[in-house]
Amino acid sequence: MGKKKEDIEMSVKTSPSPRGPVKSRSCTDIICVLLFLVFVGGWVGVGVIGFRAGNPEQLVYPSNSEGEICGRKDYDGKPNLMFHDLTKCVSLAAVFGCPTPQVCVENCPQETNSLYAYAMAGMNSVIFPNFNIDEQRQFCVPSLTDAEWDEAITDNTGGKLKALIKERKCPAYTLQSIPIAGRCVPDFGLIQGKDDDTAITDGTDGEGNGIMDDEGGPITADKVLKAINNLIDLLNLRGFAEKVWADLVASKWMILAGQGISVVVAFIWIFLMRFIAGIMVWLSLFLTIALLGLSTAYSWIRYDTLRTDPAAGGSIFDVNPITQNLNSYLELRDTWLVFFIASAVLLAVILLVTLFLRNRIRLAIALITEASKAVGSIMSSVFFPIISFLFQLVVMAWFVLVCMYLASSSEKQYSKQDSGDGSCPPDQTYETCDPETFNNNTESCECVFYKLGPNELENYLQIYNIFGLFWGLCFVSALGEMVLAGAFSSWYWVLNKSDVPTFPVLSSFARTFRYHTGTLAFGSLIIAIIKMIRLALQYIQDKLEEKGADNPVVKAILCLCKCCFWCLEKFMKFINRNAYIFTAIYGSNFCKSAKESFSLILRNMVRVAVLDKVTDFLLFLGKVVITSTVALCSFYYFSGGLSENVPLDLAEPKLNYYFVPVIVITIGAYFIASCFFSVYAMAVDTLFLCFLVDMEKNDGSREKPYFMSKKLMDILNLKQKAK
Repeated sequence: MGKKKEDIEMSVKTSPSPRGPVKSRSCTDIICVLLFLVFVGGWVGVGVIGFRAGNPEQLVYPSNSEGEICGRKDYDGKPNLMFHDLTKCVSLAAVFGCPTPQVCVENCPQETNSLYAYAMAGMNSVIFPNFNIDEQRQFCVPSLTDAEWDEAITDNTGGKLKALIKERKCPAYTLQSIPIAGRCVPDFGLIQGKDDDTAITDGTDGEGNGIMDDEGGPITADKVLKAINNLIDLLNLRGFAEKVWADLVASKWMILAGQGISVVVAFIWIFLMRFIAGIMVWLSLFLTIALLGLSTAYSWIRYDTLRTDPAAGGSIFDVNPITQNLNSYLELRDTWLVFFIASAVLLAVILLVTLFLRNRIRLAIALITEASKAVGSIMSSVFFPIISFLFQLVVMAWFVLVCMYLASSSEKQYSKQDSGDGSCPPDQTYETCDPETFNNNTESCECVFYKLGPNELENYLQIYNIFGLFWGLCFVSALGEMVLAGAFSSWYWVLNKSDVPTFPVLSSFARTFRYHTGTLAFGSLIIAIIKMIRLALQYIQDKLEEKGADNPVVKAILCLCKCCFWCLEKFMKFINRNAYIFTAIYGSNFCKSAKESFSLILRNMVRVAVLDKVTDFLLFLGKVVITSTVALCSFYYFSGGLSENVPLDLAEPKLNYYFVPVIVITIGAYFIASCFFSVYAMAVDTLFLCFLVDMEKNDGSREKPYFMSKKLMDILNLKQKAK
């Protein structure tokens, strides 16, 4: 029975001892390769559908009510969009789908006029002086024929002109406007200094009569303000964006220099990690112990001092942090008792960890030092994240391109609206309708064009596109991990580290791409599915909140589900990473590699935990040092501090906001540090698994020599039995 179990069990102990990554390989997880290729082909098909049906210019440039882009094709020379009744655009979302006719015009209205008042004056035989009726023609919809217009303006009764307004073919009024981002927005001088209920006048009738809408109501300053307030807040960012862009252009060479300095600092830090990794870890531990010791002693002294003070006998729960100063907590003895207990517990835990796990901490430091040597020996590995980043850019660019075309492959949407006589019930207004089946003669409402909106097919294709983004990015990330794992394992599994194969990164890339694309597709598919489920949960939560159905029970269930899937994603990323390392070494499929690597880690849980935390600490420290150094230097330069204190010809450029290049350089420095240390972390993980395999399968004999360094053998009290 025991023998049968031995035969079935597939563990690292029964695997052949490697001498570098296995060269005799076969393709793994072929079904997943085919599935991935079919999916990519489908993604290309989705893009083709979007390219044929979409027009991204509709998302960038303004378009009229018929979906025709202003300033393009038939509307060349008419780049501005004018809304017939801007007060109907009550939200920012309505800017591109406002329930009022929108027309492309050459110039925005230069005067404030009321065509409705002009028509009413004609019906009442009142003369409108200084009213240019011909200028109003350009603001009517393109479907209005010249014959209809001529017939309306020659009708002295004004009835036909009013009918055009009721039919939504001409605007009831126009406001003096200025073009902002291609949209005609009322001039601030029109409403400046007016109260909310002040009517806006045109002055064209000589009596200062108010502007009226198509229902005969006055257009007040409050209505105009509410309609354009959100739009102005957004479009005012245009000037700020132009200044930011000018600053980026003026400081582009300094920004590039800052990124170069980041690369140099990152190189220096990785080089120093060979020598100071142990110093940093032990120094940090001792400083933490010292600080916790001081905190424990000080907290006890303060508690002992306040023990006899009656005024310090209150409870910390009696303090109101809103109305009382936070220093009130420090005047209570219970506060210092809590500080004392917390400090003492942390001190005891860290002391016990340091005492009982000191050898494992030494082992972690030694492995990190080995990783520095491996990265230094394979310098091309440092630049491989650039290749991964370029691949990810391709995936993201394709996603954005397809997303834009799908989003612009819209269809016309129609809604019920009042014809002007008030007969359309309020509960039916703006309901969707189909002009093919809607009967305007029998219905009390009109079915009119509302906006361009997404079609049902586009919604499903966008889901496919989003999943493609997740799977593509996860696949590229997995490719980078396996390539680096193959390169670093080839460094470990040679006794003489100078005998590392030529071009290890390139060889590993070719090996991975040829044999293990299916394994990459398998692992990345799992992560992509989990990400999609998390996105669906977030969507469900947003929709429930939108409809007000997010009661405490639903919130708790959704929060629990989101937490579980977040933990599952983190766990699967850990499993995948180690599976890729084993696949890079042994050439096994995903499931076998995941099983063997996880079993190996379970047998060395304490070592894994210590190494993980020590590595995280050192990498975090490295990112902080690199990013902070570059950020402080760039701030010192662009703020003028360097030119004032250093007699060099390094005058900073004249900028609108000196913090713009500082922020860009800081973000770039963090990204560069992350790229460098992602390679470093992969080296640590790969060498650690190789070390565990080496320790379990080899015994130091001539047939099975140890491949680990002498320093690691000294820590573990191991030695080669024969030379």
